[in-house]
Amino acid sequence: MITYAMEKQSFCMQPALRLHRLSFLLEKAADQALQQKLDLTFSQCMILHSLRNNPDCSQQSIAKCRDLTQAAVSRQVEMLRGKGLINRTENPANRREHVLKLTAKGTKQLEKGMDIIIEKFESVFTVLTKAEMQVLQGSTEKLLESMYKGMGGDKCCPEVE
Repeated sequence: MITYAMEKQSFCMQPALRLHRLSFLLEKAADQALQQKLDLTFSQCMILHSLRNNPDCSQQSIAKCRDLTQAAVSRQVEMLRGKGLINRTENPANRREHVLKLTAKGTKQLEKGMDIIIEKFESVFTVLTKAEMQVLQGSTEKLLESMYKGMGGDKCCPEVE
């Protein structure tokens, strides 16, 4: 016998689990395409994207806004620096803070990377009509706002998303 609690859990859990799975698969597909064509990961491309929208951003800000650990950002920054895509300098006002900046090469790679991501995502979402896309966008925005409020505040670095 299905109880009300089980029914309620199923009602909330199924969409949440499906959204989680979709997010994972989208990131995986983009990651594979980026690695194959540019030798970049999705995470690295998103860090480049964050830096384009927030010039002279600190590693700490990237970690906070991308919900990554400092160690994860540090590893990605070293890889991106090694590829000549970003520069890292010490903040003169706070020597413990590193400021990141896109290089010209990084800007070019980001543009190529975003084209790859858009192409990959468009191929997935073509199964939806324009009306379905509008409903999906509205619903996800509503859910995100609810999550941000429930987590104690506004979204961090909205231009990063």
